[in-house]
Amino acid sequence: MPKLVASILTITAVSALGLAQSSCSRGSPDAAAESAAVSEKAAGAVLPHGNACERSRVTRDDVAGLLSEPIKSVEPLVGDVQSCQFTSTNDSTVTVSVRPGLGDQTLAEINAGQANQTVTPLAGVGQKAVWNGVLKEVNATKDNLLCDIGVVGPASGPATAEKVGALCNKIFASK
Repeated sequence: MPKLVASILTITAVSALGLAQSSCSRGSPDAAAESAAVSEKAAGAVLPHGNACERSRVTRDDVAGLLSEPIKSVEPLVGDVQSCQFTSTNDSTVTVSVRPGLGDQTLAEINAGQANQTVTPLAGVGQKAVWNGVLKEVNATKDNLLCDIGVVGPASGPATAEKVGALCNKIFASK
C-alpha cells in the first residue's frame, strides 16, 4: 500500500476516533475542534482548526468559475475534518482538501507512479504541482502542505488546470 494511502487512512481513522469520542462525551463544546487537532497532529503539522472552507481560504466565489452551474451548498466532507465540498444545483462537486505534513510525500508518490494516475506537471502552483486531466484534479505542495482540489460531474466544464491551481495558490498564500 503506498504511503499516501496509508497516511490518509491513518488520518481518517484518527478523525473517526475523535468524532466517536466527541459524540460520546457530554457537554464538550470544543469536541469538533479537538477532533480536528488530533487529526492535524497525526498528519505531522498543526494548522488552525477547521477545513479550508470554514476558515474562508476558499469561498463560493472562488469556486464558482469551476462549475457551469450555481453552487447550492458548501459543507464539510463527512469523516474528513480537513476537507470540504461545494455542490452545484445538479450535484457536480468541487472538493477541497488541505493536509498538513503530506504535501511532499504525496507529490513524490504521484510522480513516481505509485498513485496510478496520469498527470502533467503544473508550473506556478506551490513548490510542486500536478494536474490530472481525467479527474480534473490538482495535487500541489508548498512547505509540505498538501492542497488537493478535484472537480467532478457534468457541470465541471470550465475547470482547468490553471483555475484549479490558482485556488491552491490562494490556500498557500493564506496559511
